[in-house]
Amino acid sequence: GAIFVAVYISILILMKQVEFEMRPLTSSAAYSLLNGLLIFSGVAFAEETTFRGYFQYLLGKKNKYAGMVLSAVIFALYHLVNADNYTIASLIYLTLGGILLGIIRLSANNIWFPIGFHIAWNWMEIRVFGLNNISDHHWLSTKIVHNTIWNGGEGGSGLVLILLQVAFIFG
Repeated sequence: GAIFVAVYISILILMKQVEFEMRPLTSSAAYSLLNGLLIFSGVAFAEETTFRGYFQYLLGKKNKYAGMVLSAVIFALYHLVNADNYTIASLIYLTLGGILLGIIRLSANNIWFPIGFHIAWNWMEIRVFGLNNISDHHWLSTKIVHNTIWNGGEGGSGLVLILLQVAFIFG
């Protein structure tokens, strides 16, 4: 998860889609990093046990791949309640993210690897890189320069992220 986000941010930087700034590691940023790790651990545990542990298992009894895709779609739709800037690209990004986590679940044959991937992804994107985060509760600062199809603008579900997910899924 951490490598995935680092590659994603690096591509956006190289494409000049985001501005990147290293900020001083203040005590409030350090506290936010630790606090975020705890929060994202709880969120990832809850979401992964629900979507990959329960839905993917239940829906995949006859066909594990159908169960994986259906649970990924349910995962994406579930996130409708959390997002102000939900778009079709968000739906695609979250469905592909659910498929990626489902593949990890199937290949590892346990729930702990997708939980770890999910924790690392959310923590790195939000608390470490602070992607499009307007608060000061992150260490680094990564801001969208202009809203484009590549970076996804405020919603953050751009073509770079979607193509990277496809590369990880089929790579």
